[in-house]
Amino acid sequence: MPESMMLASDGHSLKLTVESSMPLNLKAPLTSVPYEFNHIHFHWGDGEDNNKGSEHYVNGHFYPLEMHAVHTQSVSNTTDKFLVVAYLFQLSRQKNPVMEKIVDAILDATINGNGTVENFKLINLLYNIPFSYFTYEGSLTTPPYTESVVFLVAATHFPITKHQLEAFQQAASINPGLRNNYRCLQDTNHRKVMHVLLPSYL
Repeated sequence: MPESMMLASDGHSLKLTVESSMPLNLKAPLTSVPYEFNHIHFHWGDGEDNNKGSEHYVNGHFYPLEMHAVHTQSVSNTTDKFLVVAYLFQLSRQKNPVMEKIVDAILDATINGNGTVENFKLINLLYNIPFSYFTYEGSLTTPPYTESVVFLVAATHFPITKHQLEAFQQAASINPGLRNNYRCLQDTNHRKVMHVLLPSYL
């Protein structure tokens, strides 16, 4: 478990960073070199339409909140490579207990620049991609839009309550730079998108 966790506003998103004595690594499909966890950030809509806010369109739907777990892999003499695990959240009556820890720090992060998050195991948010995911090679969704990213997009959405989602929307009302901070859907440009099915016992 990380020693400390901090949520900060960088002007265009809310970013969760951690301090840990041990590196937090993830092996991506088709690669033997691990990626190191860097941070988590969020994309969401303004609440006028809770069917918008995500940067991915999955199974015929946009979602009101998308979470990116960003990992990096430094390669000598080349551009750093990124692995982004994307989670899509849908409104539900089911409270998301891990997300609640992040929500509790949103107001401080928005007003004061950062807020302390109660520690939790990152595995409760990361790496547990249920049953299947989509993967493709793309770019960062914020400037400079670097095209050295492998995306893993969970095919199943995660629950978030209206109250939890409204905490993100309230942050955008305080800091206009956070309002509708998602990139519009982009053309695939002939990139191959693969749907990977995982055994149900994983």
